[in-house]
Amino acid sequence: MAYGGDTLWALMIFVGVGLLTQTYPTLRVAGVALAGCYGVEFSQLYHAEWIEQLRHSTVGGLVFGRGFLWSDLLCYTLGVGLGVAAEALWRQGQQAPVSRPT
Repeated sequence: MAYGGDTLWALMIFVGVGLLTQTYPTLRVAGVALAGCYGVEFSQLYHAEWIEQLRHSTVGGLVFGRGFLWSDLLCYTLGVGLGVAAEALWRQGQQAPVSRPT
């Protein structure tokens, strides 16, 4: 899967934001996660020497990426969308009535 890493990265950001802001509604968490993911992607259009050196390190490359790709924006949307869907399914399961033997 060529785009799996970017999708999982966005899902990880969604989960991280959700853990840090547990009182936020799901859609707000999704918005914050998408804003962060998109912000990092658009920052890749900036090519100052200091940030290029940072991007060439292992951690810098993983966090800030190395080059802007439009397809990454789609992957980020998909990853956050998967997080929203998973949370909705989980919440639905939590509200399901428990059947008890009579």
